[in-house]
Amino acid sequence: MNLSEMSTDFSEQSMNLITGIELKHALNEIPNWKRYNDEGKVKLTRAFHFVDFKTAFLFAAKVTEISESQRHHPVLLIEWGRVVVYWWSHNLQNLHLNDFIMAAKTDLLID
Repeated sequence: MNLSEMSTDFSEQSMNLITGIELKHALNEIPNWKRYNDEGKVKLTRAFHFVDFKTAFLFAAKVTEISESQRHHPVLLIEWGRVVVYWWSHNLQNLHLNDFIMAAKTDLLID
């Protein structure tokens, strides 16, 4: 599975939590991301570091572009020299394959 080449799918049939072997493979494709439990909501998170605020802001703008194109939106924390990205599926309050797809696409913006 190459997550960064996949597109998000919001069809009713696809809206299941990612579990088991599929979860293991997806986590292996995004090794710099961490699973984060935020008061019972499981999210993917990664901090990206930059040389200044402007560069961080421009990166966040790129994340916004891919978010709009895939119709899936993260929480972005923009600070001087740092952007923290959180992906999760709000309706599931947990992780879905779409979150891993978006994390992989986010990685392409920097790697």
